[in-house]
Amino acid sequence: MGPTSKSESGVWVTQAGPDDDAIVGDLYLRSWRAGYEGLVDPGRLEPVAVERAGYDWRSALSDPTSSFGLGFVGSEPAGIAKIGPDPTESIRCTWLELLYVAPEFWGTDVATALADWAVAQSAADGAPLIRLRVVDVQRRARRFYEREGWQSDPDVPMSRNAWFDLLCLRKDLA
Repeated sequence: MGPTSKSESGVWVTQAGPDDDAIVGDLYLRSWRAGYEGLVDPGRLEPVAVERAGYDWRSALSDPTSSFGLGFVGSEPAGIAKIGPDPTESIRCTWLELLYVAPEFWGTDVATALADWAVAQSAADGAPLIRLRVVDVQRRARRFYEREGWQSDPDVPMSRNAWFDLLCLRKDLA
């Protein structure tokens, strides 16, 4: 598995495949839990975490309409990103559906490398823009995307997950 992109800080991102399902699932769940820590009561969070732990990552990683980037620091898996059409959204376009970084790599260049990978892949596929949803109260994530040039999308209404409002952001690629 060779790198498809490498940042100046040594973070590299490669295309993830079905055999990476355990790594992707672990990175996703650890980051997802940490992102909601302090925001959602653990008694409400844990049943959802158990449900998410059973997700079929092998099938998701085999989906030909999506691409997964797997970020590494040296040889250590550090984060994941997923781009493609989001079947839960009424607006059909390329979405950055997932960008999760293991908590021990928060504050490093991993998220930037994954976001850059997602933008470059989407642009190479001819997408004029890319969209994402971010949890309104996850200020750290919002600041990151704003710093990376993502802007509020006036064309897409706010939605909601089980607990919080979700804002739509977009990045023009043309």
